[in-house]
Amino acid sequence: MEVKLDLDLKFSYDLEHYGMIGEYSDKFLNRAKAVFWEIGRRLRLLEEVLGIVVKEVKIRETKKGFHVYITTEEPFKPEPEFIVAVQLILMSDWKREMFNLERIIRGRKLGNLDKMNWNVLFSVKTENGKLLSKEEKTPLCNILGEKLIEGYEE
Repeated sequence: MEVKLDLDLKFSYDLEHYGMIGEYSDKFLNRAKAVFWEIGRRLRLLEEVLGIVVKEVKIRETKKGFHVYITTEEPFKPEPEFIVAVQLILMSDWKREMFNLERIIRGRKLGNLDKMNWNVLFSVKTENGKLLSKEEKTPLCNILGEKLIEGYEE
């Protein structure tokens, strides 16, 4: 199972006073570390309660926050709604997950859910040929990955 999280952790203050990627306020760093620690704690609970074992976690920074890609070993074949529920438990953007549910419902109505890519995160976002954001592996991704592991192990 692939679980994709969209974490919009950078507020307008962060975006106005610091660069898109690479410059951070202490307030932002503390907030981001706390969120990733909590995600790790929730991953441990998912393993204990549902038997979902994490194989790999990739973190990428974006203009507004982070994309997290979690690959798991699941003890069963999950329905798409289950994946959305896990993404919500792991603090993914609730609006994104609402649209994922809408895509799932529409795909079932049209009979093409198996062919749809309903669980999408962008790697590059453009508008009218202008780059709006792209995900990048930054040093902060490594720091936050360590926080996630700390939460998982506590």
